[in-house]
Amino acid sequence: MTMRIAMSAVLAAGMLVAATVAARAETVFVPNNAPWAFQQGDKTVGILVTVTQELGKRAGLDLAARDVPVARMIDSINTKQGDFAMIGALTKIDADQVGEVFSIPIVALARKGVPLKSYDDLKPLNTAFVKGTNFGSDYDKDASLKKSEEPNFEQLLKKMQAGRIDVGVGSAPGLRFSAKVFDVSDTLGDSLKLTDTPLALFVARDKLPAETVTKVKTALAAMRSDGTIDGIIGQYVTKDWAPK
Repeated sequence: MTMRIAMSAVLAAGMLVAATVAARAETVFVPNNAPWAFQQGDKTVGILVTVTQELGKRAGLDLAARDVPVARMIDSINTKQGDFAMIGALTKIDADQVGEVFSIPIVALARKGVPLKSYDDLKPLNTAFVKGTNFGSDYDKDASLKKSEEPNFEQLLKKMQAGRIDVGVGSAPGLRFSAKVFDVSDTLGDSLKLTDTPLALFVARDKLPAETVTKVKTALAAMRSDGTIDGIIGQYVTKDWAPK
């Protein structure tokens, strides 16, 4: 009798563990800067947080957005600590691309008072970008420029404000929205567009069932085609990607 009770307890515990695993939310890593993901009161909001929420509803899955620095996002996906990541499509990451989410303009944004009218104006200046990003532009390949890596837009912009960085390079919405959030918009001056780059959804290689990935891929394609993603973007920024 005692043995039967013990076996029943073990079986019940096993079923509980299985149910917990089955109910586990898939993690979607997103960059931890505005307008992609940022704190608003006690909530994390942003374009990619909202996209993740809608994507989960469409796919019938429990998708949980988690905002982290880009470098950590890459490492977490490479080591299969996370399931999905929304990041620049050209990023070097050991994962499979599920599909493009949308395209964003990449700009060089100068500190006020620093002239920036052409690409050649960058040559004598101290430039910086967020670690782990890859824009697919001439800037990435140009070894003649003075470049430094920063952990996030907040640090980059504060160094611009302090005069230690002349030009920040990154997504136009990321730089401008972060400047608004951290109250350094008055620091910004000339802007030079470098390129447009797609932001894509990646999945950790050989981690999730093919059925799960297919559901997400189908839902993402539908959200692009029916205007849902454009509508989400419009909640946070203007058509020119300026903060609302």
